[in-house]
Amino acid sequence: ALMRIDSDITIKVVKRCLGEGIPVLPVHDSMVTPARHQQRVAEIMEASASECLKVRNACPVRVS
Repeated sequence: ALMRIDSDITIKVVKRCLGEGIPVLPVHDSMVTPARHQQRVAEIMEASASECLKVRNACPVRVS
């Protein structure tokens, strides 16, 4: 069940990024994107996790 939730979050992130014209490559539980998009992708990741888990602030994302 956890792998399915992780997949749902990843798919949601990729679709939103593509919808905003942001190139992104999912790698395990991370996203590779150009540095100029890193903050927006982190926001999308946090929002997607919160929506899938139905919990506010479900998962803080660290940019590195």
